[in-house]
Amino acid sequence: MAFGGVNPPEMNARALGQVVSANSGVLGTDVSIQVEVLVTPDGKPVSCRVVHGDASDKVKRAGCEAFLMAVPMKPAKLDDTPTYGVMSSGISLASSSAFRKKMKSDFWYNVELEVAGLPKDLAKDPTVSIRTAIGADGALLRCVGEPERAALVGAACAELGRNAPLPVITDASGEPVPYVRSYNVRFNVRNEASK
Repeated sequence: MAFGGVNPPEMNARALGQVVSANSGVLGTDVSIQVEVLVTPDGKPVSCRVVHGDASDKVKRAGCEAFLMAVPMKPAKLDDTPTYGVMSSGISLASSSAFRKKMKSDFWYNVELEVAGLPKDLAKDPTVSIRTAIGADGALLRCVGEPERAALVGAACAELGRNAPLPVITDASGEPVPYVRSYNVRFNVRNEASK
Protein backbone atom coordinates (compact mmCIF):
# COMPACT_ATOMS: atom_id res chain seq x y z
CA MET A 1 0.00 0.00 0.00
CA ALA A 2 1.37 3.43 -0.94
CA PHE A 3 1.36 6.24 1.60
CA GLY A 4 2.14 9.67 0.20
CA GLY A 5 4.13 8.34 -2.76
CA VAL A 6 6.80 6.82 -0.50
CA ASN A 7 7.46 3.11 -1.14
CA PRO A 8 10.45 1.31 0.41
CA PRO A 9 12.10 -1.62 -1.40
CA GLU A 10 10.43 -5.00 -1.01
CA MET A 11 11.30 -8.65 -1.38
CA ASN A 12 8.36 -10.92 -2.10
CA ALA A 13 7.40 -13.58 0.44
CA ARG A 14 8.32 -16.41 -1.93
CA ALA A 15 11.87 -15.08 -2.30
CA LEU A 16 12.19 -14.69 1.47
CA GLY A 17 11.00 -18.29 1.92
CA GLN A 18 13.67 -19.44 -0.54
CA VAL A 19 16.32 -17.48 1.38
CA VAL A 20 15.30 -19.17 4.63
CA SER A 21 15.09 -22.66 3.08
CA ALA A 22 18.45 -22.39 1.34
CA ASN A 23 20.17 -21.37 4.57
CA SER A 24 18.30 -23.38 7.19
CA GLY A 25 21.27 -25.73 7.67
CA VAL A 26 23.53 -22.81 8.59
CA LEU A 27 20.91 -20.84 10.47
CA GLY A 28 19.66 -23.67 12.69
CA THR A 29 16.68 -23.07 14.98
CA ASP A 30 15.78 -20.54 17.67
CA VAL A 31 17.47 -17.85 15.61
CA SER A 32 16.30 -14.35 14.77
CA ILE A 33 18.22 -11.78 12.83
CA GLN A 34 17.05 -8.48 11.48
CA VAL A 35 18.97 -6.99 8.58
CA GLU A 36 19.04 -3.74 6.70
CA VAL A 37 19.76 -4.12 3.00
CA LEU A 38 20.68 -1.26 0.66
CA VAL A 39 18.85 -1.69 -2.67
CA THR A 40 19.71 0.25 -5.85
CA PRO A 41 17.06 1.89 -8.07
CA ASP A 42 17.23 -1.15 -10.37
CA GLY A 43 16.38 -3.56 -7.52
CA LYS A 44 19.87 -4.92 -6.80
CA PRO A 45 20.83 -5.43 -3.14
CA VAL A 46 24.39 -4.12 -2.71
CA SER A 47 25.11 -4.12 1.02
CA CYS A 48 23.71 -5.66 4.18
CA ARG A 49 24.18 -5.28 7.91
CA VAL A 50 22.65 -7.13 10.84
CA VAL A 51 20.98 -4.64 13.16
CA HIS A 52 19.53 -7.09 15.67
CA GLY A 53 20.01 -10.75 16.30
CA ASP A 54 20.24 -13.60 18.75
CA ALA A 55 22.79 -15.45 16.66
CA SER A 56 26.48 -16.18 16.16
CA ASP A 57 28.62 -14.12 13.79
CA LYS A 58 28.60 -17.07 11.35
CA VAL A 59 24.79 -17.09 11.28
CA LYS A 60 24.64 -13.31 10.88
CA ARG A 61 27.05 -13.48 7.92
CA ALA A 62 25.02 -16.28 6.33
CA GLY A 63 21.80 -14.32 6.77
CA CYS A 64 23.24 -11.23 5.09
CA GLU A 65 24.75 -13.28 2.26
CA ALA A 66 21.36 -14.89 1.66
CA PHE A 67 19.66 -11.50 1.34
CA LEU A 68 22.36 -10.22 -1.02
CA MET A 69 21.73 -13.19 -3.33
CA ALA A 70 17.95 -12.65 -3.32
CA VAL A 71 17.65 -10.67 -6.53
CA PRO A 72 15.87 -8.91 -7.99
CA MET A 73 14.01 -6.98 -5.33
CA LYS A 74 11.26 -4.48 -5.93
CA PRO A 75 13.09 -1.14 -5.81
CA ALA A 76 12.07 1.78 -3.64
CA LYS A 77 10.03 4.51 -5.29
CA LEU A 78 9.45 8.13 -4.46
CA ASP A 79 6.49 9.55 -6.38
CA ASP A 80 6.69 6.59 -8.81
CA THR A 81 10.40 7.20 -9.58
CA PRO A 82 12.79 4.34 -8.65
CA THR A 83 15.35 5.43 -6.08
CA TYR A 84 17.78 3.95 -3.57
CA GLY A 85 16.14 2.31 -0.61
CA VAL A 86 16.89 0.55 2.64
CA MET A 87 14.87 -2.61 3.23
CA SER A 88 14.53 -3.86 6.77
CA SER A 89 13.63 -7.52 7.06
CA GLY A 90 14.35 -10.57 9.11
CA ILE A 91 14.75 -14.30 9.28
CA SER A 92 13.28 -16.15 12.24
CA LEU A 93 13.38 -19.89 12.85
CA ALA A 94 11.87 -20.90 16.17
CA SER A 95 11.43 -24.38 17.62
CA SER A 96 10.39 -23.40 21.14
CA SER A 97 7.28 -21.49 22.18
CA ALA A 98 9.32 -19.39 24.64
CA PHE A 99 11.57 -18.20 21.80
CA ARG A 100 8.56 -17.44 19.57
CA LYS A 101 7.05 -15.35 22.39
CA LYS A 102 10.31 -13.43 22.86
CA MET A 103 10.54 -12.74 19.11
CA LYS A 104 6.97 -11.49 19.02
CA SER A 105 7.42 -9.22 22.01
CA ASP A 106 10.63 -7.38 21.22
CA PHE A 107 12.09 -8.08 17.82
CA TRP A 108 10.56 -6.24 14.89
CA TYR A 109 10.95 -2.59 15.91
CA ASN A 110 13.61 -0.25 14.44
CA VAL A 111 12.70 2.58 16.80
CA GLU A 112 11.35 2.68 20.35
CA LEU A 113 10.03 5.95 21.76
CA GLU A 114 9.31 6.65 25.41
CA VAL A 115 6.23 8.79 26.04
CA ALA A 116 4.39 10.07 29.11
CA GLY A 117 1.10 8.51 28.01
CA LEU A 118 -1.07 7.46 25.10
CA PRO A 119 -4.76 7.93 24.31
CA LYS A 120 -6.76 4.93 25.52
CA ASP A 121 -7.70 3.83 21.99
CA LEU A 122 -4.01 3.68 20.99
CA ALA A 123 -2.62 2.09 24.16
CA LYS A 124 -3.67 -1.45 23.18
CA ASP A 125 -1.46 -1.42 20.08
CA PRO A 126 1.19 1.30 20.55
CA THR A 127 2.98 0.55 17.28
CA VAL A 128 3.05 2.17 13.87
CA SER A 129 4.86 1.75 10.57
CA ILE A 130 6.11 4.90 8.89
CA ARG A 131 7.73 5.48 5.51
CA THR A 132 10.36 8.13 5.01
CA ALA A 133 12.18 9.90 2.20
CA ILE A 134 15.64 11.03 3.32
CA GLY A 135 17.85 13.50 1.44
CA ALA A 136 21.46 13.00 0.44
CA ASP A 137 22.36 15.24 3.39
CA GLY A 138 20.36 13.14 5.88
CA ALA A 139 17.43 15.60 6.04
CA LEU A 140 13.98 14.12 6.59
CA LEU A 141 12.16 15.13 3.38
CA ARG A 142 8.90 13.25 3.86
CA CYS A 143 7.40 11.04 6.55
CA VAL A 144 4.05 9.31 6.10
CA GLY A 145 2.03 6.45 7.55
CA GLU A 146 -1.38 4.92 8.03
CA PRO A 147 -4.03 7.69 8.06
CA GLU A 148 -6.09 5.88 10.73
CA ARG A 149 -3.10 6.04 13.11
CA ALA A 150 -2.33 9.69 12.43
CA ALA A 151 -1.54 10.57 16.07
CA LEU A 152 1.18 7.90 16.32
CA VAL A 153 2.48 8.66 12.82
CA GLY A 154 2.78 12.35 13.70
CA ALA A 155 4.64 11.64 16.94
CA ALA A 156 7.02 9.17 15.27
CA CYS A 157 7.74 11.52 12.36
CA ALA A 158 8.34 14.45 14.71
CA GLU A 159 10.85 12.40 16.72
CA LEU A 160 12.71 11.35 13.57
CA GLY A 161 12.81 14.98 12.45
CA ARG A 162 14.34 16.00 15.79
CA ASN A 163 17.07 13.38 15.23
CA ALA A 164 18.05 14.69 11.78
CA PRO A 165 20.43 14.44 10.11
CA LEU A 166 19.54 10.79 9.64
CA PRO A 167 22.08 8.25 8.33
CA VAL A 168 23.51 9.15 4.91
CA ILE A 169 23.98 6.43 2.28
CA THR A 170 26.27 6.52 -0.73
CA ASP A 171 26.24 5.00 -4.21
CA ALA A 172 29.03 2.86 -5.68
CA SER A 173 31.14 5.95 -6.41
CA GLY A 174 30.86 7.16 -2.81
CA GLU A 175 28.45 10.01 -3.56
CA PRO A 176 25.64 10.58 -1.02
CA VAL A 177 22.22 9.79 -2.49
CA PRO A 178 18.63 10.36 -1.37
CA TYR A 179 16.75 7.21 -0.33
CA VAL A 180 13.53 5.75 1.00
CA ARG A 181 13.10 3.51 4.02
CA SER A 182 10.47 2.42 6.51
CA TYR A 183 10.61 2.29 10.28
CA ASN A 184 8.55 0.17 12.63
CA VAL A 185 8.03 2.24 15.76
CA ARG A 186 6.91 1.08 19.20
CA PHE A 187 5.81 3.57 21.86
CA ASN A 188 6.59 2.73 25.48
CA VAL A 189 4.70 4.57 28.20
CA ARG A 190 7.25 5.79 30.78
CA ASN A 191 5.77 4.17 33.88
CA GLU A 192 5.33 0.87 31.97
CA ALA A 193 8.84 1.01 30.49
CA SER A 194 10.34 1.14 34.00
CA LYS A 195 8.43 -1.91 35.30
